[in-house]
Amino acid sequence: MSRKDVPGRSLNVKEVWLKKVKRFLETRGFTITSLAEQLELSRDTVSRFANGHPVDRQTFLNICHEISLDWQELSGVGSKRPFYDWGDAPNVSFFVGRTEELLTLEQLIIQDGYQIVGIYGIGGTGKTELTATYTKGKLQSNEESTRLRKAGIGKSELSAKVAQGEEVGEEFEYVIWRSLLGEPVVESILLDIVKFISNQEDYTLPGSMFEKVGKILGYLKQYRCLIILDNVDKILEEKSPTGEYKEEHQGYAELFRQIGEIPHKSCLLLNGREKPKTIPWLETRHKGRKRIFSMELGGLDVDEVKQLLRNSGEFHGSDEDWAELTTFYNGNPFALELAAAHIEEVYSSSITEYIKRQGKEFKQNQKRLFHSINQLLDEHFKRLSALEESLMYWFAINYEPVPLQTLKEDISPKSIEPDRLINSYHQEIPSTIQSLKRRHLLEIRGEDSNLFTLQPVLIEYTIERLIDKTGQEIKNREIKLLGSHALLKASSKDNIRRIQAELLLSSLYEKLFEILDGRKGTEVQIKQIISILQHGVSDLKAGYAAGNIINLLFQIYGEQPVKGYDFSGIAIRQADLQGKAIQEADFTNSVFINSSFTQTLGNVMSIAFSNDGKFLAASDTNQEISVWNFEDNELVRTFDAHTAWVRVVAFSPLDNNLLISGSEDFTVRLWDIQNNQCLKTLAGDIGLVLSVVQNPKTKLLASSGSNGRINFWDVETGECLKSWQAHTANFRVWSIAWSPDGQYLVSGSEDKTLKVWDNAGTLLKILAEHEGTIRAVAFSPDGQMIASGSEDSTIKLWSTLNYSCLKTLDRHKDKVYCLAFNPHDSNFLVSGSQDSTLIGWNLNSDEHFKVYIGHGDMISSVAFNPDGQTLSSGGSTIIKFWNIKEDQPIKTLRGYTDELWAVAFNPNGESLVSSSKNGRIRIWSTDDRKLVKTLEEHTNRSMSVAFSPNSQYFASASDDRTIKLWSAETKELIRTLGGHTNQVRAVAFSPTSKLIGSGSNDKTIKFWRVDTGECYKTLEGHESWVWSVAFSPDGKWFASGDNDGKIRIWDVESGDCLNVLEGHESWVRSVAFNPTDPHMLASGSNDKTARIWNVDTGECLKTLEGHENWVWSVAFSPDGKLLASGSDKPRLWDVGSGELLVTLMGHEKWVLAVAFSYDETPVLASGGNDETIKLWDIQTYECLETLRAPRPYEGINITRTQGLSQPEKATLKLLGAFED
Repeated sequence: MSRKDVPGRSLNVKEVWLKKVKRFLETRGFTITSLAEQLELSRDTVSRFANGHPVDRQTFLNICHEISLDWQELSGVGSKRPFYDWGDAPNVSFFVGRTEELLTLEQLIIQDGYQIVGIYGIGGTGKTELTATYTKGKLQSNEESTRLRKAGIGKSELSAKVAQGEEVGEEFEYVIWRSLLGEPVVESILLDIVKFISNQEDYTLPGSMFEKVGKILGYLKQYRCLIILDNVDKILEEKSPTGEYKEEHQGYAELFRQIGEIPHKSCLLLNGREKPKTIPWLETRHKGRKRIFSMELGGLDVDEVKQLLRNSGEFHGSDEDWAELTTFYNGNPFALELAAAHIEEVYSSSITEYIKRQGKEFKQNQKRLFHSINQLLDEHFKRLSALEESLMYWFAINYEPVPLQTLKEDISPKSIEPDRLINSYHQEIPSTIQSLKRRHLLEIRGEDSNLFTLQPVLIEYTIERLIDKTGQEIKNREIKLLGSHALLKASSKDNIRRIQAELLLSSLYEKLFEILDGRKGTEVQIKQIISILQHGVSDLKAGYAAGNIINLLFQIYGEQPVKGYDFSGIAIRQADLQGKAIQEADFTNSVFINSSFTQTLGNVMSIAFSNDGKFLAASDTNQEISVWNFEDNELVRTFDAHTAWVRVVAFSPLDNNLLISGSEDFTVRLWDIQNNQCLKTLAGDIGLVLSVVQNPKTKLLASSGSNGRINFWDVETGECLKSWQAHTANFRVWSIAWSPDGQYLVSGSEDKTLKVWDNAGTLLKILAEHEGTIRAVAFSPDGQMIASGSEDSTIKLWSTLNYSCLKTLDRHKDKVYCLAFNPHDSNFLVSGSQDSTLIGWNLNSDEHFKVYIGHGDMISSVAFNPDGQTLSSGGSTIIKFWNIKEDQPIKTLRGYTDELWAVAFNPNGESLVSSSKNGRIRIWSTDDRKLVKTLEEHTNRSMSVAFSPNSQYFASASDDRTIKLWSAETKELIRTLGGHTNQVRAVAFSPTSKLIGSGSNDKTIKFWRVDTGECYKTLEGHESWVWSVAFSPDGKWFASGDNDGKIRIWDVESGDCLNVLEGHESWVRSVAFNPTDPHMLASGSNDKTARIWNVDTGECLKTLEGHENWVWSVAFSPDGKLLASGSDKPRLWDVGSGELLVTLMGHEKWVLAVAFSYDETPVLASGGNDETIKLWDIQTYECLETLRAPRPYEGINITRTQGLSQPEKATLKLLGAFED
């Protein structure tokens, strides 16, 4: 019996399981009282159990048995602990020696309770020698070798061995391993720890680094955890002898400091070649206390070396030879295995012969070790064939274990020896891999041993070798490795691409900066290389060189656009242009191969896979539908689909080429994606279309909408077969779904009910347990369950046998917008939420789930590929792809949008400010109408900007939940106002310029003091999101409009709500006071009207009709005689008569913002979805100027470019490219 199995006198439910206990009690119909009565226990005892307080052991077991829960799991006692997360820990099934070190580590970690234990490189070869070679900020040539000498000594394997030991299993509750080889930021490590220890209950981190680490400490105090961080030296500066952290990794210092300083019951185990700077400081500070311990790991002894090498083969030599070999290599396992391969191949396994041939070098042994490891690696590379060497580089570039097929795709034609054919290399790859394995240069991974990679130290050596050689090639204007190997692969997973950029491209630029006299010299040489490519033989043009150069340029330019390069006439392989800006470049006659680009996605509303898994379709707020080839992410179709938001898209389950869309333009459309045409448009009494789905067995199509109705259609004829009031009139039916057998339809509505119908439209059942709008419904693939997701933040699972609620899942922290079952597993459900997370649920046990983190904003749609292994999610302007077993995205399709959400003139007439979907705030000169500055402090969309009446400030409000106050003179950030708990939609200054008012999705209004940034008053009363705010011109009143169609009038001084203006039938997007009459207010709404109100009486004076879409913005002219409204187009109205004066033509899409200048003859500015600002003469109605910020691909020439589909070319043009 293990130590944890020894019976104790009392047990309690661990905090992490308390919610589970309460849910199980609820779902099984137990109350505290009824359970106490059934077990003949006191109510107090059962209550103590349910709230995590200790109860008698036998009582604990009895209660667990009664409610069918595992007592060991709930109490943390027994064989189910510890929980392991091994990450990419090494395989230690074969482990030699280290008996003494293992015992020491177990003593330190388990018995002595040290809080940080470090395992570092070989004793006597570390910091002292490194410091001796450090002169004038530069390391001598042996610095690299010294670091390599500390590699391969077995630190990682030793840590893994101790972590997998029985003693650790008995003492620790959680064991987590993470490698820092790819230099992950500390936040990602902290988040992994939080998610793991909290059993995915918690997946957020607070603001400051101190608070983030403090949260981890809370868990380390509550549970006994062993955290292993491998390759810790990767976060340290390479050219510093004192363990300095790299600039981007300073957060690790705080992590190590708190874990070392603050008492807890866990242990952090660090592996690395150097000590981080914090560790010696902690050792000095806590000398004599059992807090910090550093182990300098030595080599294996002779007997251990014999045991190690016998695993590789039979070697011959005397005891003296074995001792000499061991001494020379300091017992370094990695070096010895390399030497063994060399001895076996060159010296017929004779150690004696090998030592004899090395001669004097063996007599100088230890002082030459750092050279010998390098020499061994160099010697191995010298003996490699061209294909072997090429594969070594590809293994290092790919970084993670890869299959044979990936290597075949990497080896490009003519990339190694021009006279050899690519197919012959493909045929040789398997035998070449076996050769590398025999040389101990390769590791085999994967359940089927079908994945290949290098040891970490070999990855590092090979990357350094590749960088050195590539740097010299660029210096000497040669193209070899630069053309045969991609230093970054646009087709790689997101996290691998980030690592490639850091380890390869960033390091290469550092080398070039040094050897080519800085950035200018590097750019000159790059242009020479491009010229050589253009005028060279076809083999050069076809390789990876141009793609490498482009990716390197993005590294050099950072956040700035790459400008003015000529890439005409050459192949562009594996160039990652997604999320980047390259402008005024020439790609005439170029060929793009496996390159990625930014998309033109608006807010993604819906995504869907075709039934054969070949296509992914997405609909968005740009009124478009995009279709990609799933395998290579090539954009194959784009449809300018509707005249309003396309809320939903779905493939026919019976025809992979038939796509169905539903829009807020009151239509359903059927598309032939093969022939790129709209087949039919279905219209009628259907409202804004929110959901469409075809019956899986027939040609019956169902749609639902904003009017509470469901419609049945014949897909072939387009005829409406049936239409009925399915839910409360004018309550949105957000989601409908067919059962797998096509016999039943379920609908979920804003009226908080689910309804089940047969395929004739007969109501079978009403399910009404949700407390909020139901946004998503789905049937399980076996037809046994219905899942529903709601704005009450919960998911409910319903039995289709008796329609009882089986369980409620409540991990989401905000509205649940989408659901999808794995098509091959009815117990695996994925949900997406306003809280920006995807959660994968194991419905056999709702406690076992995975949180997929990567979206920074709400997730509106989720879909499984029919293979059941890949998942896609869409939200904001992003689509992500996931392997269901991993919590990091495989691939991201990133859209670009610069749609203008707000414009405001400076009262002094000098400038105009705009805010946009991408969060950028831009300042434009009203004199020459040029872009003056772009401010990028916001991390999410900014929907509102306002100038102070005294012209000293302007403010911006954002979905990042902040308001930023800026100096109008310096154009610099003054301060950030934080306090809202959800998106901030609107901001306004008081007439005195002393106050800022803001409205938010948190349903509150806040008043802020401009001089201090203090929030001194919060107004509550709205029952939905606050979209718009305005001060009256006398400063007495404040107006706010919300999602419920109501406008509230507030007394600024008291904060009292004076009046509620009702009349709009939908969201109030904008409010504005007449600058000459504080009693007059204008409003714009989603009901397609603008209204003018008397705020004293609450009377609607005029309703301005004629807009063809939502009214996003309203603004009075300075004299109060004109009202401008922004909708499908900007319009001008006479305030006195309510007469429409003009509809201004010119914008290509919706107009989201209007504003008047303060001149004697005002100018009207309008901005919107077409990403332009237009300036209008309000007397002649002439467009004076169109302002547009440079787009990502502004001015690039793609004439006669190959390798791009027509939709991809169209996308590039929308983002600024052109063809002659």
